[in-house]
Amino acid sequence: MLISDEESEDSDGERRPPQPSRRRASTTASNANGLGQTEQPFQEEFIQLPTKWNDEDRSTHLHISPDGREVSFSGAVSSGDRDAAAVRANFPMPRACGIYYYEIEVLQRGQKGCVFGSSQVSLQRLPGWEQTTRGPVRPRESWGYHGDDGHSFASKDTGERYGPKFTTGDIVGCGVDFTIGRAFYTKNGAFLALLGHVFENIDGELYPMIGMRSSGEAIRANFGHAPFKYDIESHAHLQRNATWLGIQSKPVAWSHNSIKFETPSVPSSSTQPDSNRTAENDTREAIEKIIMDYLSHHGYAGTAEAFRLSLAARSTTAAALSSSTNSSSTDILARQRIEAALLDGKIDVVIDTMGDRYPEALSAEGGWLLFRLRCRKFVELVLEASDAVKAAAKAEPRPSPINGVSSRSLAKFASAMPPPSMAPATPAHAPPRIRAFLPSPPQPRGLITDGSSSQPSLFASTSASSSAAQAAMDHIMAFGRQLDADYGADERPRVQSLFQLTVSLVAYVDPRIVGGEVGHLASHEARIELAIAVNEGILASQGRHPRPVLERAYEHTAAMVMHLGLTGTGAAAYADIERELLQEE
Repeated sequence: MLISDEESEDSDGERRPPQPSRRRASTTASNANGLGQTEQPFQEEFIQLPTKWNDEDRSTHLHISPDGREVSFSGAVSSGDRDAAAVRANFPMPRACGIYYYEIEVLQRGQKGCVFGSSQVSLQRLPGWEQTTRGPVRPRESWGYHGDDGHSFASKDTGERYGPKFTTGDIVGCGVDFTIGRAFYTKNGAFLALLGHVFENIDGELYPMIGMRSSGEAIRANFGHAPFKYDIESHAHLQRNATWLGIQSKPVAWSHNSIKFETPSVPSSSTQPDSNRTAENDTREAIEKIIMDYLSHHGYAGTAEAFRLSLAARSTTAAALSSSTNSSSTDILARQRIEAALLDGKIDVVIDTMGDRYPEALSAEGGWLLFRLRCRKFVELVLEASDAVKAAAKAEPRPSPINGVSSRSLAKFASAMPPPSMAPATPAHAPPRIRAFLPSPPQPRGLITDGSSSQPSLFASTSASSSAAQAAMDHIMAFGRQLDADYGADERPRVQSLFQLTVSLVAYVDPRIVGGEVGHLASHEARIELAIAVNEGILASQGRHPRPVLERAYEHTAAMVMHLGLTGTGAAAYADIERELLQEE
């Protein structure tokens, strides 16, 4: 009941429309394989599922219901094959599903029932009868399970005994296991186990297909619109386990020289000389190095040291501790301190430490990392000022403008900035220079003003009696002027984009509650993202890879599994490494 998709013109004059285009479909939508979603998260544009019989790809002797799921025969009764009729589904079976399955209910058997088949073959013959062509022409193959005699047909006129006959009221299912290139059938929820899987080397784009040749025959298809009679989910789960077992039993040829680890002096736990190394020892040693590389990369100094000592205790070699190991531990601790300071908002500590230990990281890419850190310092100053302003507001509910503090000192760079993506519309009465930053009431945010505006900006909300708030504002203004002097003329787009977004935070009393780009920049998550970038920048400046081996191996494997699934390797559907390795059962 399946197979190929060649759009050829036949001598019988049947309609042959062009191949349907691949439309976008969500991979989490209900699938016709009964599993609810595809086994691997493939890109949407590559996945489309059969949903109905194709009214443009049918014999003229067949009638299709408005919903596209029922088919009935309206031709003359014939004992031969020239008046037989067939129809294909609107899309081929996606091999990325691993196992594809659908069912049909026999509404009316008719005088001669023959209800299954598929492929890009003549629609005037029953599925399974099409002869395989030879030579340079692509084979027009078809496979079918015929209900009038219970025989299976594989591209030839003579069939083989396969299963029971089926008639009115029966529900017959067809499944294609792309992991092994074979098919199976079910009847009324039971797997037809007389021969088990049937057919060999099934491949290509395969279409669900139905064939009839007697008056009154009618069927209704279930492409996943309703629960299946057969427990296809358990069937697929068993195949997934078998596929995963095969993957895990595959020996891995480890090439230690091809992987550059961050800590090269991890003591081996193997007690055997190189001449007696086994695959198990190779695997254990490689995994130990991968674990140590991951711990060292992310700065888990204590865990890395405990792991190293554990390996050293199991090793018979004398070189368990080495100067390179001590040097690596010192580097890990330094990066750990930098990360802790950044996550605590102490940007001056980060910049000073990196200037002493990792100056190349700060100067790389035209000082991009240093610029990001300085922008982060401005953000932290704004957050400190916001807290001071709110504290002053609690002590003195009626805020007054700051004596002697004017926003015009910041207007130079504020007036040149476009509004953040989430900024609301500007009132018509706003001053031209700062119109883009003035929020609409009653939001608790505002912009820099000269004290005449009633909007609750960070500067206008500061109490004159609050020395802490006054000092915070002075610090913001001084550092803002320095940023403008150092980067205002920098023409790099990413520098200008981040600079403008950063200084726009002064337009809000508390940018942490704003949302959008501004809210994210003021969030702790932005600190984490910058900490990751700093760590990667330090490693890159030392000639090391910015990502640990474990993460790179995982991402490479996930990409390869996706590629294999999209190119027709059915077993890739069950190599879901995220579910197998990261998710709890």
